[in-house]
This record gives sequence, C-alpha cells and structure tokens, in this order.
Amino acid sequence: MRELSQKTTSRAPQTTPSEQHIKGSVPKLAVVSHPGAEDQTSVTRPDPPVAPVHVIRKMYTWINGNPETPKDVVELPESIAAQLASNRLGLRLIETSKKSIPRLHFLQGTIDKALSGAYNLLSVTCLLAGMQTHFSIINKDLHTSLYSVLKSELAKLSLESPLKLPSLYAMLLTCLLNLNLGYSDSFIDAWLLSGSLILHLMLSLDFPVLQQATASLLYTEDDRRRILTWNAACLQHLKFTIGVGKLSAVRMDLAAQYAEVVKHADGFNELDKEVVAELELFILLYRGIVEEHVSANQLQSNLTQWHITNAKLLNLDDSLELKFALSTFSLLANRWELSQLQKEDINNVRENAVYGQHIESILEHSHHVVRLSRDMIRQKKIIHTFDFLMGAYAHVTLVEFSDHLEDIDETFRLMEEVQNLRKDTYVVEPVSIWAMNMMRKRVFDAARPEVNTQAQMLPGLDVWWPPFEALSTRMEYTSTKVSEQDQ
Repeated sequence: MRELSQKTTSRAPQTTPSEQHIKGSVPKLAVVSHPGAEDQTSVTRPDPPVAPVHVIRKMYTWINGNPETPKDVVELPESIAAQLASNRLGLRLIETSKKSIPRLHFLQGTIDKALSGAYNLLSVTCLLAGMQTHFSIINKDLHTSLYSVLKSELAKLSLESPLKLPSLYAMLLTCLLNLNLGYSDSFIDAWLLSGSLILHLMLSLDFPVLQQATASLLYTEDDRRRILTWNAACLQHLKFTIGVGKLSAVRMDLAAQYAEVVKHADGFNELDKEVVAELELFILLYRGIVEEHVSANQLQSNLTQWHITNAKLLNLDDSLELKFALSTFSLLANRWELSQLQKEDINNVRENAVYGQHIESILEHSHHVVRLSRDMIRQKKIIHTFDFLMGAYAHVTLVEFSDHLEDIDETFRLMEEVQNLRKDTYVVEPVSIWAMNMMRKRVFDAARPEVNTQAQMLPGLDVWWPPFEALSTRMEYTSTKVSEQDQ
C-alpha cells in the first residue's frame, strides 16, 4: 500500500483524486484537445459530463502509466506480399478503391498514409474493395488469403479500445461493401459490425465533446472527420437494422445529431449533405416499420416533407444514390402499408381499389430499383452491400406480384439485362437469378395459354417481412442450383 501510494503521488503530485473531486475539476478529464481548435470552439462549448469509465481510465494511467498502443500493422505472408508488390498490384488496387467511394472522401488522407508504410487493416480492406471493380485481375487464392486476414484482424478489434481511426475506417468499409467473393446471406453480420462500430465511435471519438455542436460553430478538420464518420456509420447501421428487422444500437436523435451541422456549417460539401439526407430518410423509415411509432399514412406524408426540405439543398435528380434510396424507401413503405391495410376491416370495393393502388406502387418502385441497379453496374462502381441486396429484393417482389404486371416480357428482359451485365463484374447473387428464371417461366407460360399451368410461388409468405429475412427464406425454399449458363 505504501509503495502504491508513493507511486500515485509521484504521478500526480499536486492533488489526490479525491481532492480533485472536491474541487470540481474532474470534468476536465473528459475534454479532448483538438490541435488548433481552442480559439475557435473552446469558448462556446461547455465541458461535457464525465462518465465513470473516463475517471477510472485516467486514474489507471496515473498509477500504471500510459498503456502500450497496439501496432497498427498487419503481417502478410511473404507470398501474398510478393504478389501485391508485383507490377505494383497492391497500390493499383488501393487507388481503385479510393475512386470508388467518393462519399467517403474524408478517408482519403488516412488511406494515403497507409500507402507510404506497411500494410494495416485499412489498406487490406481497400485491397479487397479494389478487387470488386478490377474483376479482370482477381486472383481467387489472393482474395481468399486477404479476406482471411481481414476477418482475423476484425475479430481482434472486439478486444481493443479505443480504436484508432484507420481501424474504425476499416470497419466502416467492411459494413459498406461486400468484400467476399462468394454470396452470403449472413446479413446479421453487417448489422452487428455496424452496431459495434457505432459503440466504438462513441468511445474512441469522444462524441460528448461535440454533442453541444451547432451549425454556427467553426470546426477543425478533425471535428469534421468525426462527424462524417458518425453519419456514415449510422446510415449503414440503420439500413441493415431495417433489412434484418432488428432494433438499432443508437437512438434516432443521436443518429441525427449532426444533420443540421453538415447542412449549414462551413467545411462540408455536397456529398456530405447527400449522406445526411439519406440518413434522415432511413430514420423516417426505421421509425415507421421497425419502431412502428409512425402510421403508414404519416410515413408517406413525412417522405413528402423530406423531399420538399432537401430539394432546396440538393439536386435530387442528379444523385444516383439518393434516387436508389428514395425508390427503396417507397418500395418498403408501400409493402409495409399494404400489410397494415390487410389487418383493417374495410369493405371489398374499397379494399380492392386501395390494394390495387399499393400494388401498382410496389411494382413501379421495384422496377426503379432494378433499373438503378443496372445503372450502377454500368458505372463500374462498387455497389454497396445493402443496395446489392435490395436489388435482389426488388427482383423477388416483381415475381411475387407478377400477376399484376402489364408486360411480363419487358420485366423479364430488364432482369436478364442486369444479370448479363453482372456476369463479369460482381458476385453471383442466386436470389435474383432465381427470380429471373421464375419470370422466364411466367413469360413461357403466358405464351402458351392453352396449357393449364400454375406459377411456382412461395407458400405462406406475408406481404411484409424484413427484406433480408425474406431473401433468406427464398434461398432456403429454392433448392434448385443456379445453372452454369446463368452464372
């Protein structure tokens, strides 16, 4: 005890921890110093409240000194390192990945730093991302080895805190992109990883310092990176939360904490505002179909208001990503509303009219999603995992409601065009291929009206299922293997 007391005193000779508590100076322990920011923000930002863990960590540091920081380096096998060095393959893949994620421009400087040194988790993630567009040079053995490294390193992060920005960025990219060569229906993994990322951000980026933020304040580059990382992480988490039908790891008011800041403060660009607009869109959708705090009618009204507000800030027609998000919102909202109407006691005449309107909207937005998927593939950009899966969900929806299609052949041709474009570029996705084959059968049956055929539909499915749960069910139901021709 005497030795411990001496050690504590030597590290903090001015006051003891208890004396600091009495003098009210403990809140300073949680204040993060941002270089160059004191003259801009310190006067207007009050000290945040101090969580017990901050006090405990500070006392631990006084007693034991600063803990060793884990090295941000990934050891690659010599054979893998040699392949990446050959013809500067590794550098080319990373440069390709940078061009494919324009919305994440705030990562670029950190990625550039990774290029100048040994490989770290972020650069390995970028290598895998680059392979998604450099499909002509994909080496399956190389990809498998790098993907194994990524999974192993991500697993280690669960035992570390706080994480450095490169590791947080790597988690964000892994949530955003399908980095596996094969198709997987483990949608819950992205929900879990994005939720973990948000919790790490709360701790590692010390957001209580920024929670008093307003659009009138000036922000350092470090502040802006924190805000943009938070927005991107919340958007991905909400997408997969809606996709799997689970609860969010973050409250909606915190998810939208910095929306007004990005819209109106200096230092944020058009792409940053697009992310915020899309985040607000999915917050509306989450409150409606997951929390069920908003009625189906109010959900459509909220969408109209969102459109009016954001049309003043953004050219919505110029953003492929926002158009895809809007069509996704409308597809899911209409299926949700139709499922709610089925629970109501309404007369048959009105029921048929209302059902018909919603089915028409569902088909319209399903076609939009499939067309926008085609446009994304043509641009040779990396398609985000959520968008990739929503394309499959739209395919399946068209099959489910195919009895209401005006032109089955036109819908089939659209599906076929998407699959032909995808053959040499992206991962084979079996659910949309199954849907295309089902639509082909419908076209064939329609051409032979004299033959009494029944469409092969899925039994016992409701109008509304969480979209990715619906995809999993169809994968289980469909035992037919994808033919070599369709692959």
